[in-house]
Formats: sequence, C-alpha cells, structure tokens
Amino acid sequence: MIKRLIVIFLIIAALGLLAPQSANAFSFDFIRKITSVLKTSYKYYKVAQDYGKLPGYVPHTFPFGGHITSSERACSLKWTNWIIICTPVGCFPVPIPGYWPFPGRAIESGPPIPTNGKIIDFPFISDIYRNNQESRVGPWDLGLGFTPFPLDQINDALGLITIPLPAGGWADNFHIDCQASGEKDKEGNDIYKVILKLGTSPN
Repeated sequence: MIKRLIVIFLIIAALGLLAPQSANAFSFDFIRKITSVLKTSYKYYKVAQDYGKLPGYVPHTFPFGGHITSSERACSLKWTNWIIICTPVGCFPVPIPGYWPFPGRAIESGPPIPTNGKIIDFPFISDIYRNNQESRVGPWDLGLGFTPFPLDQINDALGLITIPLPAGGWADNFHIDCQASGEKDKEGNDIYKVILKLGTSPN
C-alpha cells in the first residue's frame, strides 16, 4: 500500500498541477516540496503497519455487499492559486481555486451486508473488478473495505506545500477532498472508509 500511495502523490503532482486551472503552478521547487510530503506520508503508513504505534489509528478491514443505494464522485485534489493583480491603487493577491477530480466513486450499499455510510474508491489503493457498475444506483456489489483512512494526516503534509508561480503569486492550500463515511470518531472528526476490493453485477 505504501508504494501505491507514493504513486498517488506523483500522479497528483504531474496531472493536478498541470491541469488548466493551474497551468502556471508547476515549478522545479515543487519536486523538493512534494518529496517532503512523500516522506511524511510514508512515515504515517510505515508506523501504521504495526497496529497501535500511531495513536488513534488502528485500521481494520470489513466486508460489504448488497444493492448500491448511492453513488457520487469520491475525491478531488483542491488548491488555491494566488494571482497578483495590480490597479492604480496598488497590487494585491486574488485567490483562484484549483480543482482536479480523481476518478472513482463513493458508494453506499444496502443489506444484506451494508456499508453503513459512504465508502470511497481511492486511486491505486482500490481494486475494482470488471463490470464497473459502481457508478450508478441499483447493481449488486460485493467488496472489502478498510477504515479509518488517515486523510487528515495526508492533508497536513500536503498543506505544507507552497509553490511560487512564474508570473507572480503562489499556489497553496493543497488538500484532498473526499466523501466522508458519515460516521464520527470520539473527537467528532469525520471517519473515512476506503474500498480495497470491489466487484459488481453486470446490471
């Protein structure tokens, strides 16, 4: 899973920052900063391999299966481009949101083995088998998921990135926005559930 997460961030770097909303956001400084993020995220997952070493993070797997009762986009990468605008009274930064949608769906399944909330397809972690009927309501599904997914820790690392824009200004506030399961932990924080394996009926 750790290797897959590293690939995720590299793809985010290559595709997300080259999206039209941030055509000027890419710089060589990004490589150094994304490396720092990868190291931080790698640390969380390496520690989490031994249950209990990361306080408050004890992942577990669970099965689910039934009719898909809801389906929507699961995750997106978001950030803010700050563009310097100059007027006769002075220059000031103007925020322009950046957005890059991930492929994959957030689904809910009903009985006989319900998901008890939304469970997300996360790139390079989830194995989605043929049929790909998770994009609509109705088909049967059968899968395996895990929770909690430490999205907050990943976003803490991504939030450290600030990229200067070649034409002036900067890009910051990088974060991955995903559909929460609908459950909360003891501190009131959202819990995220991720699909490990998923198969669906043809119709």
